[in-house]
Amino acid sequence: MFINNLRVKIDEEYKILWVGIDLQDKLCYSINFLDNLTHVKELIVYLIKKENIKYVCAYSLNKGVWNLGGDLEFFVSCIRNQKKRAEGICL
Repeated sequence: MFINNLRVKIDEEYKILWVGIDLQDKLCYSINFLDNLTHVKELIVYLIKKENIKYVCAYSLNKGVWNLGGDLEFFVSCIRNQKKRAEGICL
């Protein structure tokens, strides 16, 4: 099943919840991605409980790209502009 930019699938045999991540706007974790993730958090928790999931594994849907880093351009911009809060997020 696709939810926003996440593909969620369950491996029944090994009780793994696979979460494929399609970083559409930027190839790193961004405010937009984190906002989308908060919208599906309850569903992921529900699936973990309902299906007795033992493991959650994340993988990239962007071929050849996997980046666990943040949006460095945004972070630098906040520092330069002396912003300590951005869209409800503490830096």
